[in-house]
Amino acid sequence: MVESTPMAVGRQRLSGAELLHRAQKLRPGLLERQAEAERLRRLPEVTMQESHDAGILRAIQPVAFGGFETDFIDLIDIAFDIARACGASGWVYAVLGGSLTAMGRFRRVDGGYIVNGCWRYASGCEYCTYLIAGGESEEGEDAGRRPRRRSLLPIVRYAS
Repeated sequence: MVESTPMAVGRQRLSGAELLHRAQKLRPGLLERQAEAERLRRLPEVTMQESHDAGILRAIQPVAFGGFETDFIDLIDIAFDIARACGASGWVYAVLGGSLTAMGRFRRVDGGYIVNGCWRYASGCEYCTYLIAGGESEEGEDAGRRPRRRSLLPIVRYAS
């Protein structure tokens, strides 16, 4: 499992240009491991560890949670650059950095929410410990639509 050490809140924010530069420095290793990623049908552990170490997975993460809070366009620029070296790595970076799924339901209870659902596999999820899970309210509708929310949930792995 890839280790990700939380950054101290208030740490210096890096620009999108600096994060892009850090991603570009990963390109030789990504090119070298491209065939291995194909053979494994997932990214090699070292690829994910280098991405964590470079800080690029925290590009659009809010500063309050240890990220750099750059804009979404920076995430896309980084994904494109990574994909030039390894298409699979670019895809996983884009999915991990920006995807939100809406496959669950939630209901309000005293002190918070109960969230239930089944979220589909997403590329790179085997390297994650949390999921940004989308869902619709089980109760009531607002102007013909059920209210939607996003939840940060720990990923629980079940043995089959």
